[in-house]
Amino acid sequence: MIYLHCLCREYLGCASALMVLLSVMPGQASSQVPVLGRWQDFAYSEEAVNEAAAAAYFSRLATLERQGQLDDDAQVLERVRRLAARLIREALELKPAARRWNWELHTTSAADEAAFSMAGGKLLFSSSFIRRLELRDGELATLIAHEIAHAIAEHQREAFSQVSFRNAARTPLSVSTAMARLDTNWSLQIELARLSGIQESEADQLGMTLAHSAGWDTAGMVSFYRKLSAAERDWVLGWGYPAANARVRMAEIFAMWFPGSANTSTPGHDGAG
Repeated sequence: MIYLHCLCREYLGCASALMVLLSVMPGQASSQVPVLGRWQDFAYSEEAVNEAAAAAYFSRLATLERQGQLDDDAQVLERVRRLAARLIREALELKPAARRWNWELHTTSAADEAAFSMAGGKLLFSSSFIRRLELRDGELATLIAHEIAHAIAEHQREAFSQVSFRNAARTPLSVSTAMARLDTNWSLQIELARLSGIQESEADQLGMTLAHSAGWDTAGMVSFYRKLSAAERDWVLGWGYPAANARVRMAEIFAMWFPGSANTSTPGHDGAG
């Protein structure tokens, strides 16, 4: 999760091809990441994971509301929801099954988060992070698209499934138990760091694809990763993330693959607020 995805715990240096297949036990279901095509094995149903994720998400929102930190910056909330609407429409074209999800988006002034994505289209963005980096619309769209990409790639469902596959007792784990183990067990987080890194690379590249499809120019995408790199010393991303300068280089290279990448136009204004 930049706290990007599952409260932001991902990204090592990963091969740009992203066709690395993880060695896992057979799951109950298999799927492919949209556009990028990596196969995933799942131990849990989409419905079970989305239900558990929604419970955790709404619990977090309730805490933020009690603290007076939920949707407390109306200007940023309006910007995020305006930009996200177009990006979600593009995401639904790539993953039609996500049309049945109850997508939800909120913002928070809490300083310990930058962005948060949970299964089933549950998104949270830090207004203080957005203001601190002075994100213009194209840059903010890149951040939002990254989180949406995590959702449609079902990265959280995959991570929870990997916890289940590694259960030494070989007895079924509930989704909530797998979620709790992933959140609290550092050795398990380290063991799954390679998967986290792959997922972060996918979210970067799939997110850029979504942003480009929605009409955003690649200049804003690259600019976002440059700003993130400049702020890296103040935002510790953890072992599941790559170095920010590696993300900048990825964005620069990936941007060249899009047709019309030299175009500097963006949909709507590109203001910071």
